[in-house]
Amino acid sequence: MSNKAKRQALAAGIALPALTVFSSASHAAVDAAITTAISTATTDGSAIGAAVLGFIIAISVFKHMRRAT
Repeated sequence: MSNKAKRQALAAGIALPALTVFSSASHAAVDAAITTAISTATTDGSAIGAAVLGFIIAISVFKHMRRAT
């Protein structure tokens, strides 16, 4: 077995248990207030995104109307 293969096997042997430990910590309970805040922020972000998209479309339509005349 070459040195490169040995290093890759060692890295895989270290990484797999570490990923298992850290992935189990990601399923921790989250406070309801935090979940609500994230949901509200998502809704607000969607509304702002829709407004910006509408503004960009309005500017584009206005530019096309000016060129047509």
